[in-house]
Amino acid sequence: MKSRIKEYLQSEDKELKHEAWNYVEVHYKELGKDFIIEMLKFPDTGTRYRAWNFVKKLIEEKFLTVEECKALSPYFLEMLKDNNVVVRALSWYVTLIPLIDLGIINKGESC
Repeated sequence: MKSRIKEYLQSEDKELKHEAWNYVEVHYKELGKDFIIEMLKFPDTGTRYRAWNFVKKLIEEKFLTVEECKALSPYFLEMLKDNNVVVRALSWYVTLIPLIDLGIINKGESC
């Protein structure tokens, strides 16, 4: 099942990819911490962006810790220079400030 979800999360079919992510958001506890951590490092940066955008909720619910996310922060920082302009813009303008506020990213790291 998890391998099928990962396959969908890398699909060129944007609708399929979107539905797969919706499934992840609803079932993340069942999918487990290791699966979510894998999403924070996922090769498909569109999916990786969605995972990082979900981090605030995961920390608030104590599913992940700030320290765990901080250790994975290089995977987020890569997206600030991503070739996909949408991923790059969303990372800068939607997700970066909440990650700074949570203490996962230091302001100087993003430049």
